Amino acid sequence: MPFTVFSQRSEKPKPFFKGVFQLPNGTSNFAFKKLMGGVSDVGLSLNFPIGERFHAGVVLEHTYFTFDDLSIPERTNATMQMPGASVTVGYTVPSSEKLNIEFAMNVGYSYMLTASETCLDSTGSKYHVQNGLHLRPNVGFYLITNEYLSFGLTLSYSVYMSEFSPANICVPEFSGYQNSDYSGNYQMFAIGFGFRTSLASRK
Repeated sequence: MPFTVFSQRSEKPKPFFKGVFQLPNGTSNFAFKKLMGGVSDVGLSLNFPIGERFHAGVVLEHTYFTFDDLSIPERTNATMQMPGASVTVGYTVPSSEKLNIEFAMNVGYSYMLTASETCLDSTGSKYHVQNGLHLRPNVGFYLITNEYLSFGLTLSYSVYMSEFSPANICVPEFSGYQNSDYSGNYQMFAIGFGFRTSLASRK
């Protein structure tokens, strides 16, 4: 998402760094939604303006979930990490001198690394590994504090091209769940806060 300062001098937009911290909430598939609890969703990007309102950049992302250990009889101590990288394209709508609304789309590749005691006991390896493409449309509402810095509210919706199932923690099934409950890509909604800081031009 871009950061552009509009002023009477019509200064040329500058490259900028952006950081976001959000709380993720699983929405699909059903088992993922019910059994995994979102802890953090963090992203850091470097962005370059294309004209006055568009930008493009590269993003490093990391999402973290914990497993509901009380839902099954096995002791799992399971957690899931989703590290990934993507490219982003965005557009800014300046609603006032102090507020920008920013839209962007991230497209990238992620790994779904599920660590559990059940996998360690059954396979000798603590991690179950998946990978796949991911899409993340996002929007932000940013208050411009000065020429180089702004803060705001961010929302995103992520789709990962892989599926959550009992295989993630190396067990044959989740008690009370049907096969259809494991159908569907990982999907999650996230809300949180972000900042942007533009790179100062040399005087």
